[in-house]
Amino acid sequence: MTSGLSVAGKVIGKGGRRLREIRKRCGAMVKVHGGGGGGRKNSGGAADDRVVEIEGATRALVDAALELVQQVAAGDPVHLLGF
Repeated sequence: MTSGLSVAGKVIGKGGRRLREIRKRCGAMVKVHGGGGGGRKNSGGAADDRVVEIEGATRALVDAALELVQQVAAGDPVHLLGF
């Protein structure tokens, strides 16, 4: 999944707290790539795009993590994750 800088920030949360919570709730590995500065582009993306990578032992784990990431990106992550 490719996201903009602000969405990646929402997914990561302060000090990585929200990202750790998503990992804990879903049991999947969620990583955010990009953002090394300098306005560099990811492959095929805009300069400020970030790539959210999700890996899990089963498709269900990946789907659960993807759903949480999408909800955080679109809605109220504070309510969603209990912060």
